[in-house]
Amino acid sequence: MLDVLSRNIIFIGFMGSGKSTVGQAIAKRLKRICFDTDSIIEDSEGKKIVDIFKENGEEYFRDREIDIADHFYRFIKVCVLSTGGGLPTVVENMQGLGIIFFLDIDFDFMMSRMTQDDIKQRPLLQDLEKARKLFHTRREIYKKQSHFTIKITGQDMPEIVSEIIDNIHIAVSTL
Repeated sequence: MLDVLSRNIIFIGFMGSGKSTVGQAIAKRLKRICFDTDSIIEDSEGKKIVDIFKENGEEYFRDREIDIADHFYRFIKVCVLSTGGGLPTVVENMQGLGIIFFLDIDFDFMMSRMTQDDIKQRPLLQDLEKARKLFHTRREIYKKQSHFTIKITGQDMPEIVSEIIDNIHIAVSTL
């Protein structure tokens, strides 16, 4: 049996699905450290993701995501990790990193929650038609990479946290 309680808890999903906020709430509840791959990259590069995309390109950014995933796979356990939306598309064995929760949000609902500034900071949301296609392509990848799917439909944070904790308890008895 897999020792679920000694594994990382990882959140995947499209940009704007709430991974960072949910990750912080779960980390607080489980008394774990929370990491965010986008923040790690921004801190290490000394610039925002939008600037990394402009100056170095998406491929460079994806390579940084692979480096971070490798580091977590080899060295870091028992944390909460919120990933960038594209990380599950470039890391094949996400489940080797920990227990994966896919935060599944409707595209239009996600967009309605974002401010114009949020949208400006996300390079892949600049063309909404392309973003919608990317959303649907990635959704299938997220489903395959995850252990659990949490539908994000406007619930409040305590409800989301409770559902995730319930699924962790299920994982303890089944994975």
